[in-house]
This record gives sequence, C-alpha cells and structure tokens, in this order.
Amino acid sequence: RRFRAVAPLNEEQVHALCGNLYRAVKRHPAVRQVLVFLPTKKEPDLTPLYRRLLEEGYALYAPRCGRQGQMEFYRFDTVEQCVPGLYGILEPTGHERPSCPRPLMLVPGLAFTADGVRLGKGGGYYDRYLAAHPCIRIGVCPSACLAGWLPAEAYDIPVDEVVTERKESHESDKR
Repeated sequence: RRFRAVAPLNEEQVHALCGNLYRAVKRHPAVRQVLVFLPTKKEPDLTPLYRRLLEEGYALYAPRCGRQGQMEFYRFDTVEQCVPGLYGILEPTGHERPSCPRPLMLVPGLAFTADGVRLGKGGGYYDRYLAAHPCIRIGVCPSACLAGWLPAEAYDIPVDEVVTERKESHESDKR
C-alpha cells in the first residue's frame, strides 16, 4: 500500500527520469533493441525518451498481455499507433518481435531495492517473461519507491540496475 500511495512524478521529475534512462541505455552501445513499457495511470509517461530513441534509430518493443498471464513484446514506431489492450494499457498492433539475443529492457515496478529486487503488481508477467528471455534489465521507479528490503521468492527475477529521477543508476550486486 505504501508504494501504491506514492504521488506520480511531476513533469520536471519525468524529464529528469527520461534523461537518466537515456544515459543508462547509452551505456550499452551494442544494443539497438529496447523493450519498454507503455504506462498505466500511476507509471511515468516515458514517451519523450521513446521518441528520442526512435529518432536515433533504436527499435522499440512494448508488451501485449494474454489472459493466461503471458506477455510478448512487439515493435512499434510511434506511441500514437498503439491501442488499448487487455487491461486498458496501450499495446502495439504490429507482429515483429525482438531478434536480438539479449535486448535491453526497461522494467516497471511498484518498488525496487538497490540490489535489484523488484516488487511488481502481482501478475507475474515480467517475471515469467524474464525467466524465458535473457535481457539487460533496468528497473524504473520514482526515488520514493526505493526500499531497503522487499520480499522475494525464488521465481522473482532481479534487475541489473535501477534508475530513478534522482539517480542514473543503482547498480545491482546480483549480476
């Protein structure tokens, strides 16, 4: 409940978050495919970052969720071409999936610890996807949602680093 109650980031904070995420992506120059999330009402709208990456020639992929708890990523060229999906979250309409053996993924979460433990929303979509697909995992959350400790199960997949509006990276020791 504590993390669900955190106020959404304001415009200035989202701008700072986008800048920090951009620098995090650029630390991986060999990766040109980025798996992103299209936000719910409580998540930051990273559209300015996505536009910048698309302008620089990155291929972006966003998830489509199925009723059986499965999620796959599909390419999109503009956020505007995405449509509401199963949970009302925007989803791409295309059919091209990532081909890179280890793309970079921006992973949303309610909260993270500095060592990469993620508290999701309880559906397990990201954990199931990450268990089957190797990715460079960058957790995304407001700095108010960094925690000293979070519960973790054996099936929870940690992220490699966490980026907030205040800090470019909280490097994980669990690589």
